[in-house]
Amino acid sequence: MLLTTIASAGVAIGLLLVFLLLTLKNGRQYGNRLLAGFVLVVCLSLATTFLQDQPQLYWLYALHIPWLFTLGPLLFWYVRWITCDDKIQPSWLWHFLPLLLAAANCFPVYFSALSGQMLSGHNAMLFIPEPRIFNLLYLQILVYGMLSTRLINQYRKSLKNRFCDIQHIQLRWLNALTLGLMALLVLDAVLGSWAQWMGAGWLMMHNSMITALVVYVICMAYGALKQPILLHGEPINKTDVTKYQKSGLREDSARYYLQKLQKTMQDEQLYLDSELTLKSLAGKLKMSEHHLSQILNDHLGMTFYDYINQHRIEHAKSLLADPEIAVTDICFAVGYNNKVTFYNAFKKRTRLTPSAWRKQLVSSQSHESHLKSMK
Repeated sequence: MLLTTIASAGVAIGLLLVFLLLTLKNGRQYGNRLLAGFVLVVCLSLATTFLQDQPQLYWLYALHIPWLFTLGPLLFWYVRWITCDDKIQPSWLWHFLPLLLAAANCFPVYFSALSGQMLSGHNAMLFIPEPRIFNLLYLQILVYGMLSTRLINQYRKSLKNRFCDIQHIQLRWLNALTLGLMALLVLDAVLGSWAQWMGAGWLMMHNSMITALVVYVICMAYGALKQPILLHGEPINKTDVTKYQKSGLREDSARYYLQKLQKTMQDEQLYLDSELTLKSLAGKLKMSEHHLSQILNDHLGMTFYDYINQHRIEHAKSLLADPEIAVTDICFAVGYNNKVTFYNAFKKRTRLTPSAWRKQLVSSQSHESHLKSMK
């Protein structure tokens, strides 16, 4: 009874998220439909809990198994759309082949049910070559999960060539969604092996997985509701995940633009703009984004993100010399939108926190003053 209540809550939360995704008019309907389909399949798996008190309907458990083979493709297509702006092509329909194989393997259960031979739970499972079905499912989700994670990581790297603040566009929620699905896969495999070794029934394993799925749905819904790109349609700033192709910029032109870049940054302190991007900086310098990116990468050995943060940290160091200015004020004054990003960037370059750097600076200045007074 308790498990049914928990599963009901999970299904209700999931369906609410599906409704929200399908009804939002935020210019992201294509991606929302893919994500809604993913959540709906998870809810379908949760709904199998309601069959526990209905032995004559246990065969319906087999009905949802083929649909589990859509989880991997749906998640991968969603990630691909987010990171590469790719939409499903007709040639991609081969991704549904595992679904058709699973449906064919479950056909004996469907046929028996339609023939009026209501099967008990354990007998129904005998009609499903479970190891082959679920081993294929594990492999499929693992492959799609790894491909999705690879796309997200490539996307994150590409952000550093175009943006100086990537805190809100790193797709952490989507990465957690992908890793969470693979974690569920590992948990299911472990529970299945344990149940087989201990001689426990599949029902106990199913109950444990349902509980894990409810937690997954709750975390997924909570994370989704915190994503401005889902609720308000804010741009995700898609980028090409491949490295830019060199544009044939001549060496003398590169040196000219490099000097112009360094002088502009020093004179106008553009790095203090928290919204600064590669595109806006290139426009200021009257050059293309590709040329600017090439200069930063080839002549300075930096990404745009690292270059801007280098200037910000050096500016922060000069402000930290004044003990009257609060560290938080310095954080926003040099172009950061939050303290976490500022602290991480500062510690990465100095191996000290801003407060520790200030203490070290004050101590050094006091020591120098003492030495001068003794002369």
